[in-house]
Amino acid sequence: MVYQGPRQDVVGFFESLGFRLPPRKGVADFLQEVTSKKDQAQYWADPSKPYQFIPVSDIAAAFRNSQYGHAADSKLATPFDKSSADPFQIVKCIRNFVHLMDATVLMALL
Repeated sequence: MVYQGPRQDVVGFFESLGFRLPPRKGVADFLQEVTSKKDQAQYWADPSKPYQFIPVSDIAAAFRNSQYGHAADSKLATPFDKSSADPFQIVKCIRNFVHLMDATVLMALL
């Protein structure tokens, strides 16, 4: 896992590693390419040191040591309390996911 946290902070996390999201570049494309050995160099923006490929394992380690990584660890360490769970929550999640996918496919077609 290279990042799991608030969407609005993902670019800042990668900027803290020395990368920059260029203008007119979509965040999704940036995230996919910044972890790719073939594409990563174009996003390097740290003038204090020369570019050197940062493997996914190092990005994942930086995430684990970040505030978001610590928060994810904390959430995962807390056991799930079945007594307070809605038995139909999984059905609601699946339904929402299907609607989201339908909307994504529709937007792609338009």
